[in-house]
Amino acid sequence: HSELELELERSPEKKTLILERIVSSRESRPKSLRTTGWRWLALALVCMVNFALYYCYNNPQALQPIIESELHIGDSKYNLLYSVYSLPNIILPFFGGYLVDRIGVRAAINIFGFILIIGQAIFAYGAHVSSFGIMVAGRFIFGVGGESLAVSQLPMVSKWFSAMELSFAWGFGRAAIRVGSSLNSFFTPK
Repeated sequence: HSELELELERSPEKKTLILERIVSSRESRPKSLRTTGWRWLALALVCMVNFALYYCYNNPQALQPIIESELHIGDSKYNLLYSVYSLPNIILPFFGGYLVDRIGVRAAINIFGFILIIGQAIFAYGAHVSSFGIMVAGRFIFGVGGESLAVSQLPMVSKWFSAMELSFAWGFGRAAIRVGSSLNSFFTPK
């Protein structure tokens, strides 16, 4: 037995006081995000972002006949709209992940989300003025933010969900991507 153990055995009042302090300190600690109901709201927001990202990503697919006929382009030129999205994402997710680690998840999500909005707005403007070049530029900018946003969601989800729920939460977020992609074909006006 150590001196502290012997002293606590001799003085039950001290032992009670110490145990009360331990219990009190545990109760006053803030709850882990992983144990609150707020994590489901966070997951819903991740799913909404994924849905919107891939709804916009697949916008050209739903509009392919219109884009090709209005801009007088063929399939190979049309496919450039997808290639320019993918081009920056060969390398940028590495830097996006590094940026997330340096500036934090919240700031990174805001930056990448802003880049996405700007890119989609430029793409829409290009479609409005029938400028394929502006549309391509918008898709490139959209691509700069797209996959880096997906990279920045992983640490957010892992912060909110325990190891036992993490795969479920990440799978749910990935499913929202496919829902956005699929519903785009049905809801985009033709």
